[in-house]
Amino acid sequence: MQLHERIKKRREELGLSQDELASLLGYKSNSTITKIETGINDIPHAKIKLFADALNTTPSWLLGLDDEVKPTKMIKLKRADELLTEKDYQFADAEVMKLMNSQNDMQASYGGADLIFESIEDEERFKATIKQTILNVIIQEREGLLSHILRVGD
Repeated sequence: MQLHERIKKRREELGLSQDELASLLGYKSNSTITKIETGINDIPHAKIKLFADALNTTPSWLLGLDDEVKPTKMIKLKRADELLTEKDYQFADAEVMKLMNSQNDMQASYGGADLIFESIEDEERFKATIKQTILNVIIQEREGLLSHILRVGD
């Protein structure tokens, strides 16, 4: 089994989506993971350890030098939705509403530019994007805190 096949296999064993693995590795989207898992892109040698850590295994297993996965940590990886509480969703909804209520009609000022929504669907997509961005920031803050706690406890 090749490196890209091992990455995909291990990600699936852990129940991680490509988006979740991308987030763990600091990528902005899953497109890099897709290209790696299909063998289009190779992983730089400097990132082998990072991938092994994210996939809770050893670099030697990823490289095919070991046949056994050998988890490096005995922790349950949390999915992004497990890191969020109902209060987080309520907070994100409230922030979106504050943003939208502070504007006139169907205009929103964002980053110094005025956006005019051509349809209700455009406005809904905008609100959903802002809400997801807020939730992603909360998740990243929690993951950073959890990573720090786990490193200190190891």
